[in-house]
Amino acid sequence: AHQLERPGTTALASANESTAPASWDASAPQAGSGGPELPGDLVLGNGLGGFTPDGREYVLAVDRLTSTPAPWSNVLANEWFGCLVTEAGPRCTWAGNSQSRRLTSWANDPTADPATEAVFQHDAVTGRAWSLTPSPRPSGARYLVRHAQGSTSWQHEAGGWHSLLTVAVAVDAPVKLVH
Repeated sequence: AHQLERPGTTALASANESTAPASWDASAPQAGSGGPELPGDLVLGNGLGGFTPDGREYVLAVDRLTSTPAPWSNVLANEWFGCLVTEAGPRCTWAGNSQSRRLTSWANDPTADPATEAVFQHDAVTGRAWSLTPSPRPSGARYLVRHAQGSTSWQHEAGGWHSLLTVAVAVDAPVKLVH
């Protein structure tokens, strides 16, 4: 907080506050409409998601109307570096020690899932912008989330744009891969 109050800086407003550009929500798809569907062959499905038949991924479909009862997390780490992601997006990154050497903030709350890292898509033609993950600024359309060993990906379609964001940690280096 002291960084935001020091002379010469201005506080950044949260993307969820009314100071966000009106175009972020202009012509947004109706909540729960559009976007990728859950595969029909999931194993141990629960209405929100299930395992792929080979058991290598847990797939979820989330949007503004359908979310998990609590954050569904995936820890991506190697000996030197790691990050935490949830179905809603990337959350916390650390180097060396996840408690004492965090590179981005972390909320110690088992039920809340505040966004601490984000990747946005901006359509220069329409002026709309949204996050490539369900948080912090969803488009209104559905996101298909795939948690796997070593990576998590978010597939999304909105405004004629198709995106696939994947987060992983290199096996042999202190590097977070965002593709």
